[in-house]
Amino acid sequence: MGVKMLKKMGWREGQGIGMKMTRKALEKQKLNEDRARSRKGNYDEEAVKEAEEMAPNFQFAPTDFDPDLLKSHEGLHGLGYQAIQSTSVLSEKYGTIEASLKTRAFGVGAFEDDDESIYTNYDFSQYDFSIGPGGKAAYASCSASDTSFVMAERRQPARQFFEPPRLPTNFRPIHTPIHPDISQMPANIKQFGEKMNHLQRAKLLGEVDPKAVLELIHDKDRKRLTASASRTSMNSEDLLKNAFEEEPMKQARFKQYVHYLKRVVQREKFA
Repeated sequence: MGVKMLKKMGWREGQGIGMKMTRKALEKQKLNEDRARSRKGNYDEEAVKEAEEMAPNFQFAPTDFDPDLLKSHEGLHGLGYQAIQSTSVLSEKYGTIEASLKTRAFGVGAFEDDDESIYTNYDFSQYDFSIGPGGKAAYASCSASDTSFVMAERRQPARQFFEPPRLPTNFRPIHTPIHPDISQMPANIKQFGEKMNHLQRAKLLGEVDPKAVLELIHDKDRKRLTASASRTSMNSEDLLKNAFEEEPMKQARFKQYVHYLKRVVQREKFA
């Protein structure tokens, strides 16, 4: 993210990061940096004089650096792979100590061979890197023919392939719709749209009639919608009388509550 921001501000790869300065100030900065790192710095007076003569007002970027060149990975192995070396760790000699004389192990007879020592030098040239028995193919142990295979008496007919249809030379894969010419239409069809009302236009355009939607609803839901629509047109007294038509017990409790509420209001008026 920081590199992207620097590039948008005008920085380019290979330039130092910082404010641009004159050649003289740049040489002084390099000299101070070398002294801080305990190095022997050189003040290039010829470069300063040349810059003042050729471009006195030109400013240089601080301490240019060479961008890192990426090298492609060579070989078929992964990153950090090290091949097997011909010498093993046991064959390397440490120090100047000489090996002692080796004799036959105790208990080995004159007609018996010594066991192989696990501490002797081992050369990887004798190691067999192949899997399976050497010099033989993996399928050599299998039988030459499968006994369960049975040849069919009749051969199936060869599959027939058909060539794709040939397109004409002037064919272009671009669809150009042909718009109808209204001027060539009969006069009665032209005047048909002027005489239509809003319902006929909606039907012609495929719009759904709001009354037709009620036919798709269940009977109970349709009654509720019609009842709610009729309630809006009723007065407040009618709504209180028939607030809960579907539940008679709840309607009776509601009427009793309204009756007691009216009595309380009347008492407060006369009090």
